[in-house]
Amino acid sequence: MKKTQLVLDVAGVLITNFSPAFWHDTTRANGITFGELKLLFATEIRKPLWTGQMSEEAFWNWLAGYCPVEPKELKTILFNNLHTMPAFDLVPEWSAQTDIHLLSNHRSEWLQMLLDPIRPYLASVTISSDEGCCKPDLPIYHIVASKLDEGKSTIYVDDQAKNLRPAEELSWSTVLADPEGQWIKLVQKKLQEMDTYII
Repeated sequence: MKKTQLVLDVAGVLITNFSPAFWHDTTRANGITFGELKLLFATEIRKPLWTGQMSEEAFWNWLAGYCPVEPKELKTILFNNLHTMPAFDLVPEWSAQTDIHLLSNHRSEWLQMLLDPIRPYLASVTISSDEGCCKPDLPIYHIVASKLDEGKSTIYVDDQAKNLRPAEELSWSTVLADPEGQWIKLVQKKLQEMDTYII
């Protein structure tokens, strides 16, 4: 009987973020800097995009307004910058020990094909654009909590510290994912310590 619940962020944990490489590639042909465009994203459209209030087409048009690149080409640049990370290949192995749930600020349109190889090993997938709310707002954590095996220990992994605090409010054990991937060893240790199987 499985005991621990493992909740993983996607971007920066299983799949690369499309920043900064994506932003650098889109700004290369224009005078706007990577930092300026990233700030505009954060202040103008971050929440509407991740919560699904903004359509994908509206996002490409917004971006094309700052970068002299056709929306179709921008989409190609995006997918060229999305790659699986080492932990992605560990999901099948981990799923034999624990129930794996995904919680991501992302667009389901961009993740569907990337996640297909590991879907058989996932207990649930929660993507902000489908739910109308995003991290670090508490409601999306409650959505995930409703999918967890009640009363079991929960480990949550995210690459942004601000997203860990709401999880801690729910008494989840948290792990900050570092770029070098050292967090993987910590998760494996936590799974062992939590005595994953009830005998």
